[in-house]
Amino acid sequence: MLLVGLAGGLFATWHILSASKPPGAIKYGSWVVWPAAGSSNPDPYSLAYFARRGDIPLAPVEGLAFFASRDSDDAVLEGRCTYEITGAFPPARAWTLFVFQADGRVISSPAGRPGFTSVETILEGAVTRIALSASPQTGNWLQIPPAGQFILALRFYDTPLSAVASVLDDARLPALRRVGCLS
Repeated sequence: MLLVGLAGGLFATWHILSASKPPGAIKYGSWVVWPAAGSSNPDPYSLAYFARRGDIPLAPVEGLAFFASRDSDDAVLEGRCTYEITGAFPPARAWTLFVFQADGRVISSPAGRPGFTSVETILEGAVTRIALSASPQTGNWLQIPPAGQFILALRFYDTPLSAVASVLDDARLPALRRVGCLS
């Protein structure tokens, strides 16, 4: 009975942490954030999520990290598809966008860069547009794996969002839309 209880508890925890919005997380469109993860009193689910990924959450005074494993239509992000991140980014001293494999490891990109920063982007007016594709695209392009699922990490550093993460709305974060897929 003890082994059955232990196995059941581990499975339940894994299932909860694999959900598109685990406990302690707040979802804004495609993006999920754990505002209390790096605080001095984080909830146990946030600790487990970041420990499983091998990631260190940002402290609230450092910034916020948003993750996406699904697009704006709630479909899983897949390497055989092309995506577009568009919109005005919230105020921050700097931001980074990185692509991770579904298991949390940084992708090995033939282009030699699994992500980029706000200083490397080309602005189109007040809007940023970033193409995510396995094949090269014009403008701001970030290579994704050619197959399989992946996760995006969008981190904002030194941002006023840290103080108001619980009152954000979808309109203050860029949209993540699927443009098309190879069959």
